[in-house]
Amino acid sequence: MEKLDSAKDTQDTALLPAPLIKSKERVQKHGEVFTPDWMVKKMLGYPDIQEKLRDMHATFLEPSAGEGAFLTEILRQKLHYVNINPASRGVHWQYNTLWALLSIYGIELLPDNLKVARQAMLQVYLDNYKEKTGRELEPGSDLYKSVVKIIELNVVQGNALTHKNDEDKWITFSQWLQDGDHKRKIIRREFTYDSLFEKEEDFMGSLFGDEEEEAALQMQDEHIPSLMKIWEEE
Repeated sequence: MEKLDSAKDTQDTALLPAPLIKSKERVQKHGEVFTPDWMVKKMLGYPDIQEKLRDMHATFLEPSAGEGAFLTEILRQKLHYVNINPASRGVHWQYNTLWALLSIYGIELLPDNLKVARQAMLQVYLDNYKEKTGRELEPGSDLYKSVVKIIELNVVQGNALTHKNDEDKWITFSQWLQDGDHKRKIIRREFTYDSLFEKEEDFMGSLFGDEEEEAALQMQDEHIPSLMKIWEEE
């Protein structure tokens, strides 16, 4: 692997704009074109969207996540608002950052992009933690492992057009809810991406071929004792 010769080389490289396409073949086959950072920031700058970004529980879904341009910027801005929120004091800050992360979802068709997007989201969280606390987040900590698990569950492989993944299974997400008034305890409710869409059953009849597929659309509740213990869940 080629190494950069100096800090200046590293700096110059970092200033280069990210390419909008990886190859013509990927554009032709998948319609893959990345959104530049300046456009992402501009699109998220509208007042209505900014209002949602200030709400740690307001959900966002990117159905074509790519390498995570929107996901990372949404997370970055949500974490910023958590940081300056007067309610985010002491240990509450950690829990509020997790709630912000829990509210962000993504679907990506291509596995290589998915891997990059997940890693980019993790890095945004780690950078924010270091900036806030002045220290690195320990990889073996409950917080670190829960962050990784949340990203794994919320940012998934799949085709947003067919509503299925490469294993021909329904794209499945988890809805995360507070368990009563205790923000550290949560309810995980699984649901399919397909269930978010209205069905034209009057014209098409039943869209599901068997009871197993119908059951897959039904929400299921799982109680988790602590946000910090999400990593322990299957």
